[in-house]
Amino acid sequence: MKAFDFHVDVAVPPELVMDAYWRLQDWPSVAPHVERIEMHFEDDNVQVLTMHVVTKGRLDRFKSVRVRKHDTIYYFQPTPPPILNHHHGNWRIAEMPHGTRVTSSHTIGVNPEPAVAFLAAAGVAATAKDCTEYIAKIIENNSLQTMTALRDRLERAKGGDVRCAAE
Repeated sequence: MKAFDFHVDVAVPPELVMDAYWRLQDWPSVAPHVERIEMHFEDDNVQVLTMHVVTKGRLDRFKSVRVRKHDTIYYFQPTPPPILNHHHGNWRIAEMPHGTRVTSSHTIGVNPEPAVAFLAAAGVAATAKDCTEYIAKIIENNSLQTMTALRDRLERAKGGDVRCAAE
């Protein structure tokens, strides 16, 4: 297992940031790697969904369960992508003096054989021993794409409605 986290600061209030992170229907227009989201269940505090994600030319579909509690959205993937045996984590939304800090935390268990094959297809020569670091970096990059895109959208809107014009 490997655990890691990173953060992005956003110059808008926490409640707007939480809304943007909870409202997944916007993510395909914000995050280039998110192709589609199928929502199976959603209420004010729980979401069950299948996310379609393209990473290094490969489309993966995986089920996620998300639970919103106070300033945190917890998630786990009961059926993670084939390169992972396990993936869970959270998005923590914290008020800061000039806005909000979003911290993304992940805990992953890499499935070595499919991970090495996936990395090889992407042109990365990895072994079962070092593939976890490569996969963690890919997950971090995908998360940071989403986080910076949401930050940019929120800051451009300056607290206004951040939904897509087509909605």
